[in-house]
Amino acid sequence: MKKSTNIRIIVLLIFILEGFYVNGDTVYTTGPVSGNMNIGNNTCTISGTRIDENWRLNGDAKCSGSGLSNTSVVVNTEIQGVATGTIPQSTTSFTFEIYGTASTGSGTGGPVRWHVTGTNKNYVLTPNRQTIAHGGQPGTIFAFKGTTPESSYWRARILGTANWSNWTSTASTERNVNSSVSPEQYEIEGQSANTGENDIAYVDVYDIRVVSGNTIITRNTPEDQRFLYITGVPAMPAISVELLGGDKEADASININYTLRHREMTTTGSSDGELSKDHPWVVELDEIRGGTATVTAQVDGVQLQSIEFYIRGLNPTAQTVREYFDSIEAEWYVYAIANRETGFRQMNGISTEGALVVGVDTTVCKGATPNEANVQDGGVGMFQITNPAPTANSVWDWRANTTQGLAIIDLKRTLATNLLNNQMALSNNTAIPATTVGGVTFQDNNPDARPVLEACLIKAYNGLATWSDATNSHIGNRNYAQWNTTTNRWEFFPINCYPSGGGWVRNPYLEGVCLAR
Repeated sequence: MKKSTNIRIIVLLIFILEGFYVNGDTVYTTGPVSGNMNIGNNTCTISGTRIDENWRLNGDAKCSGSGLSNTSVVVNTEIQGVATGTIPQSTTSFTFEIYGTASTGSGTGGPVRWHVTGTNKNYVLTPNRQTIAHGGQPGTIFAFKGTTPESSYWRARILGTANWSNWTSTASTERNVNSSVSPEQYEIEGQSANTGENDIAYVDVYDIRVVSGNTIITRNTPEDQRFLYITGVPAMPAISVELLGGDKEADASININYTLRHREMTTTGSSDGELSKDHPWVVELDEIRGGTATVTAQVDGVQLQSIEFYIRGLNPTAQTVREYFDSIEAEWYVYAIANRETGFRQMNGISTEGALVVGVDTTVCKGATPNEANVQDGGVGMFQITNPAPTANSVWDWRANTTQGLAIIDLKRTLATNLLNNQMALSNNTAIPATTVGGVTFQDNNPDARPVLEACLIKAYNGLATWSDATNSHIGNRNYAQWNTTTNRWEFFPINCYPSGGGWVRNPYLEGVCLAR
């Protein structure tokens, strides 16, 4: 029994000697902590760790030391405390201890002692550390002797390097750190012109840049070199945002906007992220988007200079389109309609992926913008989506454009079916004779021909406005196959037309689709 009691005493002494406080089964560790408390900025941070949960300090504490007997210090915080007090300007150096009460949220733990050492400097630079944006407002460092501006000599260097530079020939009370210097962490030294005392301050200069493969885009990149391209797959270009400068983290965002030329429609895309010097932000978007992209970022609430660049699109190859249509088991006329409408061009100014040619609005967009019909509220994209209006996805993603095109084809199939059924009823179900347009024969119940309904829906995809070569004019709306109740025979109207300049323009659309299969 006596041996066990001695062991408890020895363990308790070890806790006390190591700076632990024991309250029943609760153990605290308390420092030591050191820091500088400067004239005009007399603040010192104290911290400690409780082994089993977070601790906090409550109540008034007192600090004592050389010239600081019973100076009041207020500490009341969780996890980390900031001790503040009034330090006489005549004091040149001091050491002191802070006494407080450690507690949990439900009770008081007892007295805890921190051993805090500090040096009171009479000559200081302020602010001690600041963040500025590259290309933005300069940073300014002030020198003080006590609370009075001090005439000082200055020099600077990149943090961690050996070479100092930029001593001023004439002493001054402040120094501007030009924001045009390279994004880095800078160490600024001021030396008193009167006493030779010195102090150090730090300025972090931050900037961002956009990286995509071997392409690097900064605020100084020439306008015609700021283009990234959606691939013909399609897929967004790889976009990373890098932070240049210090070791703090930044919050960043990207916004992408494009207004169509012939529609009152703007497509948008956005994303947010975080980055640091060693961890770029890899931009991820939920959808394919192009247009003018603006990247912004901020560090410690300081807004960095934004970067603007342009995202345009490359077209798929015909082989890529055919393989995709085969994968979704599309009918032959789906491929043929896309080819007849645009030659598989979702975008302007490009024939195939990797073959960039001059397109529209070259001074602004270098081509590769969404393929729009040159009329107000005209078609957009590979299938020239008109009505219903194109979605933002079908403006930039040819697969989404295909999906919307297929939905319109389904609507046209329903329309064509109803029209053809009406005509069959008028004809008392008289068989429709075979017709050939653009090398494709249409006839029902003929294994060597395509159903007549397909000719009707292909024509309907472009509209029912009909041209007559016999009268060389627009003759109203007609289905491809119609029963003439006067002659009691089938008539065929394969030629579409569209209004232009107060008249009508002949458009052999069905023939063009058949030839494009």
